[in-house]
Amino acid sequence: MDYTLYQTTHLEDFVDQLYKQHSIWQPAQLTIHCVAAAMGIRVHPAPISYIIQRECRITIHINENLDSREQWQDFLHELCHALRHAGNQLDMPPLMREWQEIDAFNFAIYASIPYFMIRRMKLPDNHLAAIHLLTSTFHVTEEMAYTRLLQIQRRIMQGVWDKNMVEA
Repeated sequence: MDYTLYQTTHLEDFVDQLYKQHSIWQPAQLTIHCVAAAMGIRVHPAPISYIIQRECRITIHINENLDSREQWQDFLHELCHALRHAGNQLDMPPLMREWQEIDAFNFAIYASIPYFMIRRMKLPDNHLAAIHLLTSTFHVTEEMAYTRLLQIQRRIMQGVWDKNMVEA
C-alpha cells in the first residue's frame, strides 16, 4: 500500500503527537496498562465504562463484562472524553453530546491503530489478510481493523483522485 498520498486528519495528528509525547512508539505499547501508566491515568473495573475527572486527575472505569479488545476500545473512547471534551453529557444539548460521541468513536479508531505505526508496515494486498494482520498486531476487534483499513484505503484513493485532478 502506497502511503505517500495519504492525508492525515487533525484528530489523527493529535493522536500521533499524544502517543509520541508519552513515548508510545510500538503496537505492543497499545494496551490499557501501558497507555494509562504513561499518561498517569487510573483504571478500575466497573459494570459500565465512564470517567471521573477531579483536579487534573483522570480515573477511567472500564466495563468488566467486555473482552479485552472491547475494553481497549472503551478505554480509548473514554480517554478521548477526558482529553478533548468538557461538561456533563447529561446536561448538554443532544447535538453536542452526539458530536462528542462521534469524536470519541473516531479517536478510538485512530488511537487503536495509529497512522504513524501503520505507515511502517507492509499490509497484504489481500483484504482479509490485512484485517487479520491489523487485528493481531494492534489487538483490536475485526470490526475495528476493517473500519480502519477501509478508512486508509479511502484516504489513499482520495489522494490519487486529488493528484490526478491537479495534473489534469
